Amino acid sequence: MEIDLAYKFYEKKAVSNVVKKIDSKLSYSSISTIIFTLRSLRLHNFFKLHKILFFFYIRRKNHLTLALHKCQYEFRRPNYYLCISEEVNKFYIYRDGISKDRIINIGNPDQDTFYNNFADEPINGDHYLLIDSPHLEIDRYQVVRKDKTNFIHKINQFCLKKEKKLFIKLHPISYKTDDLVIHSNIVYLRDVKFESFVNNTIAVFGFASSLMVPFIYIRKSCLFKLGDWAFQNNVENIGVCQILDFYTFTKEDISFNIKTRTNKSLSKFEKMYVYKADGNSLSRMKKFIIDTL
Repeated sequence: MEIDLAYKFYEKKAVSNVVKKIDSKLSYSSISTIIFTLRSLRLHNFFKLHKILFFFYIRRKNHLTLALHKCQYEFRRPNYYLCISEEVNKFYIYRDGISKDRIINIGNPDQDTFYNNFADEPINGDHYLLIDSPHLEIDRYQVVRKDKTNFIHKINQFCLKKEKKLFIKLHPISYKTDDLVIHSNIVYLRDVKFESFVNNTIAVFGFASSLMVPFIYIRKSCLFKLGDWAFQNNVENIGVCQILDFYTFTKEDISFNIKTRTNKSLSKFEKMYVYKADGNSLSRMKKFIIDTL
């Protein structure tokens, strides 16, 4: 029996784009992988050898998602998919052509500690937090340095007006960047545990990313639109946080008094992206595996 531990964060529109826009520069599967697979085959699986070889052929030319989507073979599918939430389910239903009865929602085990340690309201409230993205390091964002610098300055001006610090959590890709915006009010964070300071965070700025999910749920947040991502569009429709345009917003536009952030909208957001914010995802995963095996 196989169980796919689906922890990654996917979006319906992003998946569609992956299938349609394939990056030909992705690394090919190695010959050693093919040899290993052939050596691992059992006798009854040799009848499926042509399908396996076809998959390797497709994989060498395409992104893994497209390769799997083109090879709808039952023998490659796990018995169950342990997923974070309903939105992640859509990815596997689309990619693998499976039915919903194979999917078991458990939440995100990586965020259990986060949900187990946060306070409902900021305790000291001494800073605002920006969950940054590597806009300058990755070409797909098509953001130039001038625009990113202007963006940071506008957020910092808002924080200065509130007489609060601006904490910026850098993406790992940006850890070694040596030309960050420097200001006495800005504190850059790299390899940190969020639960160590989140209870002092007043509110959160960010972009469409998996890391924003728990922050949007526990804190008032502002999401900056950049491109066309299903996550930011869904969040805007649900109404759990403020949505501003990355390029055109002003510091006066920032407001965390969101009237649509209600128990009902938070419950909808939780169902779509969190499943259950109870810090018991790992326990659910263990229980399911033990009960199933």
